[in-house]
Amino acid sequence: KIDKKVDQVVVGKKEISIWLKEDGGTFEKEDERHEIRSLTDEQALELNEQMIIIEELYQKPMDIEWAYARGRLFIVQARPITTHLELPEELLTKPGEQRRLYLDATYVVQGFEKPLTTMGGSLLHRIIETISKAATRKPNILDVRDGIGTEYFGKLFFNLGNVWSKAGKDTISQRFRRMDIISAAIMENADGQTYQPPSTAPALRINPFSLFWRLPLFKIKFGSYMITRLCKNLQEGFETYEKLVNELETEDLTLNDRMNRLIDGLAKLLLGSIVPVFLNGQKAMIALEEMFNDDMKQEDLAIGHHLQRLTRSLPHNITVEMGLNLFDVSTAVGEDCYGSPEAFVRAFKEDQITISLKQKWASFVEKYGFRGEGEIDVANKRYYEDPDMLLSQVYNMSKNCSDQSNPRKLYEHAVKEREEAYEYLLAKATTIGQKRTFVRNYETMMNMAGHREIHKFYVVRTLSHLRKFILEHANVLVQVGGLDDIEQVFELSLDNLLEVESRVFETPEERKLLITELREKNNAQRDIFMHWGTNPRVIDSRGRILRQKPRPLSEGEIAGQPVSPGVVTGRVAILHTAHEKPLLPGEILVARATDPGWTPLFINAAAIVLEVGGVLQHGALVAREYGKPCVAGVENVLTQLQDGEFVRVDGDTGIITRLSEEERKEEEKP
Repeated sequence: KIDKKVDQVVVGKKEISIWLKEDGGTFEKEDERHEIRSLTDEQALELNEQMIIIEELYQKPMDIEWAYARGRLFIVQARPITTHLELPEELLTKPGEQRRLYLDATYVVQGFEKPLTTMGGSLLHRIIETISKAATRKPNILDVRDGIGTEYFGKLFFNLGNVWSKAGKDTISQRFRRMDIISAAIMENADGQTYQPPSTAPALRINPFSLFWRLPLFKIKFGSYMITRLCKNLQEGFETYEKLVNELETEDLTLNDRMNRLIDGLAKLLLGSIVPVFLNGQKAMIALEEMFNDDMKQEDLAIGHHLQRLTRSLPHNITVEMGLNLFDVSTAVGEDCYGSPEAFVRAFKEDQITISLKQKWASFVEKYGFRGEGEIDVANKRYYEDPDMLLSQVYNMSKNCSDQSNPRKLYEHAVKEREEAYEYLLAKATTIGQKRTFVRNYETMMNMAGHREIHKFYVVRTLSHLRKFILEHANVLVQVGGLDDIEQVFELSLDNLLEVESRVFETPEERKLLITELREKNNAQRDIFMHWGTNPRVIDSRGRILRQKPRPLSEGEIAGQPVSPGVVTGRVAILHTAHEKPLLPGEILVARATDPGWTPLFINAAAIVLEVGGVLQHGALVAREYGKPCVAGVENVLTQLQDGEFVRVDGDTGIITRLSEEERKEEEKP
């Protein structure tokens, strides 16, 4: 906050000064005025005043060059700070205001390099807002100033300072290490006083006792003692949701009513059924790990080894099941009479495939057809709409059927390792008097922790239904001339579409003019983020990017967070999308982030390296289930590594090492 007072005076060394030559140019000489201040208090305050005026004039952070000559201040030059990024006005704070610190969840949590579409962002906002309001009864919970953050034209920003004001900076930083290690490191080094408000943010002033009646706190607190009841409640929640979906398919409702009922149904499923199971599963996993302290792990290194394997191949993991089912589809391809993925896709479309393949494909699409790459954005196509993006992967999987890459065999092997780890750790727990606690937490984990991906499964399923609703209305707008193309509807927000639906237009041209104006306005705001040229995890409300401190490494090494154990050597394959090119057996999959649409690629991958994420990121979860080494949180990995180069990926230490030709040959020796 600017109080127009000099808080501290520090005199620099000023050992060298630069002087003008009489005949032109400059020269340096030692300066004896070491102890003399360059600016008086009055001059510092005058300069500060001019900086405020200039920034208020330009409404953005400015790089200002100035000079004093004969006691008079001269402003030499002022330009926008080039190391800062442009932010929309709604996200900026003015000079003197409490700064805000934003986490870009679109990038850090979902791995989107670019913002979501305007429609995709607004729908995600509606879903999060509905769930948050149902849980807290706070109407401004999704507010960038008073709440946890906001969605703005395809970007979802969390206000970290406000979240810290409720839960504490250190607590949030520590817990976020499981999500994204780099973001956690940035938070740890950020100045809390600069970004954290002096008191709890208004929308987060929640009475804990009031939450008892809205959240299933009793089930969350004592879930390990009511496993059967919670699992039954989960299945009943699934059935209720399915019934709602079937009703909405047949009832004649407005777009707004259909959306509200479906999103309200999702919120009820998540809060009433999924959250208690999900959180109890996570609590049990953490409890099992914390049962053995650091001293025990140091004394017996096998404890850490077995703890890693204890949480693998848990039942009920919907994403892993999807990958296994797709592998089953690939086994029905049969002998290769196609020759290439393109030929296979053509044969599939021309119905020149076996009955077994048809049946397995139909079964897969019935259960998972609503998913797809970038599925969190409602604008992106689903498997049932564009099967080509998956069929090529099916063909490539069918060509790689060795036991070493067979995901079912890998899964079964991981189950066996988990059971062995259980017996070993049970014996250790018994020696420290924790046998009953260990068994109870293990049973809780086995019944509940595997459901850790089910919340996203139903969010994406809801988005798929919403996509159908939106496209139905977009098709009508195309027919009446409001849109030139059905895909243009995703350039509108949900509120825009509802406004168009509710208004009465005198002419088709009037409707077209309004829709065009809305689209252009939205695209102009979204373009601010499109022109960033970089993806900051954390950025403040003046456009300053906060970065993690570099850690020391040996030559040829790149560091990340170890999230799935194992060490392998292979050729790097950089993919920006899941369908950019085939991933050959034994290659190292290098990507910014992954979602369930990438799961089939894990079968051929020898290891996975991710720019974004931590132990809870999709890629890390699937890698552990398939027994593949994985390193996440590797900053700028898509530019640090080169496509085709050979590296060693160490999933135990988080180190990726570039290999010379000689080192590669040495690694490949039997």
